[in-house]
Amino acid sequence: MFNKENHLNQISSRLDLFTHKKYRYYRHISLWLTYWVIFIISYKNPGSIEPYATYLKIGISFTLFIQAYVNMYWLVPKYLLNNKFQKYLLGLVAMLVVFSILIGMVTYMMRGIEVKYAPKQLFDPKPAMYFAFALVFVAASSAIKLFQRWIEDTRAITELTQINIRSELEQLKNQVNPHFLFNMLNNANVLIN
Repeated sequence: MFNKENHLNQISSRLDLFTHKKYRYYRHISLWLTYWVIFIISYKNPGSIEPYATYLKIGISFTLFIQAYVNMYWLVPKYLLNNKFQKYLLGLVAMLVVFSILIGMVTYMMRGIEVKYAPKQLFDPKPAMYFAFALVFVAASSAIKLFQRWIEDTRAITELTQINIRSELEQLKNQVNPHFLFNMLNNANVLIN
């Protein structure tokens, strides 16, 4: 029993990294650092118009993170976890469409820069491609929140089960003690008589 509890405590402490609020900032910083390292490593396009292409990609990255955070800290807790699925989907689709249109408008406004630097190109995020990529980001943020909620619910259920087992054990002890005392007194009475 001790080894099983020790093993469960080790698993629980590892899951605290993903669920406990005191590690929230570490999770976010590691996510941002990982994203920007991948962004810097993967960004090598000599035919792009600099610095405008970089500015556009950084802006797109921030809009993806904004959508993920709005989903994670507003849409999911307010609608999805409260079983308001239609409102959640409506808010999610509205957010994705608005940001996709915004990216399309910014890209359209930057067409004049491409004409000025004719052979070079500006990064051109198609609104449909951006929508799909943003959908992946938002789905990942939803999955993270649902995973955290599942872990919290599992812990609560486990704790309630343990409390229930302890209370049943105490109740059985309380039932056994009066019978034991009664039987001992009965035996003493029989031996005396």
